[in-house]
Amino acid sequence: MNLRPSDYQTIRLIESPPANASYNMAVDEALLLLHTANRKPNTANRIISELPILRFYTFSPPAITIGRFQKVENMELYNGINVVRRITGGRAILHDGDITYSLVIEVNHPFLSGNPLEGYKKISLLFIDALNSLGVEAQLIRINRNPQTANRKPQTAKNPGCFSSVSRYELQVQGKKVLGSAQKRQNGVILQQGSLMINSKSSRHSGIPKKAGQPPIPNWNQIGLSEILGRKIEIEEILISIKKVIKNMGIKIVNSTITEQEKELTNTLIPHYSIGNPEESRV
Repeated sequence: MNLRPSDYQTIRLIESPPANASYNMAVDEALLLLHTANRKPNTANRIISELPILRFYTFSPPAITIGRFQKVENMELYNGINVVRRITGGRAILHDGDITYSLVIEVNHPFLSGNPLEGYKKISLLFIDALNSLGVEAQLIRINRNPQTANRKPQTAKNPGCFSSVSRYELQVQGKKVLGSAQKRQNGVILQQGSLMINSKSSRHSGIPKKAGQPPIPNWNQIGLSEILGRKIEIEEILISIKKVIKNMGIKIVNSTITEQEKELTNTLIPHYSIGNPEESRV
């Protein structure tokens, strides 16, 4: 067990059904905004909103999300896949054969010990324990660059894909990346988004181009859980394992869905995540 049980934690867990990219990104922003707003005294629903939120979701249809500061030129559609800009940083992620999580939590919450980087570390440790229980031996990256790929200049310097390189506190298996994450910090609250690769053998995963119309840049540094285990693995298996780890940590889970207030704000944010034109999407 990589994480020690704690008696101060309760977490709100949301398992969302598959949805399109604009909706998924709008939900995460809505959770961040309302969590930030409800930190103020005498705000309605303050107690439930102060609980850290851990949401799991998938994309239907498949989509590419690009980082908040990532430069993309004329990439309206890649291979028929929609492109949407996240409000978190990092590089492009092709959401096809993965499961995505979002964590909304106050910076000063004991889970983070006042250090935003702890969000990356703690979530990765949680995933390590969950993957170990499934028979996958994942490693935590403790340096900023992966020594095994440090000399691959085309990969690290030119490849726009998140899974083309690893960063501190991300996860790799067999020297290849399986979990990538990025954050946005706003008024004392963190939104952390991440993707766990399940199946990287789809033809869409051949790589991501820097510009529309260009051939994809090969991505040699990613691997999915199904390839590691040599069998198909269901998302439900992963979620069951994650929830067991959370409970073993002494954290109480409050199962939840998107509230009416969150739905209303989500609907107002969806137009900001205009599919097909990342330069005009939410930044």
